[in-house]
Amino acid sequence: MNFQQQALKRNIPETVVEQLTDFYQVTNGVPSLDCFTFHGCGDKNLYEWWDERKELWLGRRDDDILRWKNNQFCLGDMSTVSYSDEYSFSTLSELLEKSFEKWYLGLWFRFMDSHNEIDLWRAKTR
Repeated sequence: MNFQQQALKRNIPETVVEQLTDFYQVTNGVPSLDCFTFHGCGDKNLYEWWDERKELWLGRRDDDILRWKNNQFCLGDMSTVSYSDEYSFSTLSELLEKSFEKWYLGLWFRFMDSHNEIDLWRAKTR
């Protein structure tokens, strides 16, 4: 059974299926990129939480969980569907954009801060 058939069987809204289908046409998931995994369209993990919680488990990075629940694409953790309203979105692209911003822009700013501290230390020791 293909992705659309699996989604239809579970009554997943058409708009969600369309967004995920568009994503899967570009890449069939992300197996592991810097600890980030996005489940492929044939991956059973995608539906692991469906029967019990009506959630699609889209992927994860470290403790962060990407999922779809209650018409929202969310970033949260195992115990929290979404960290806050700031991490709940109507589209998959918004979820991915915010997730990458959180993971990589935050890392970049921390890296730049550490560089500034090194530059200040160098200036003091000269």
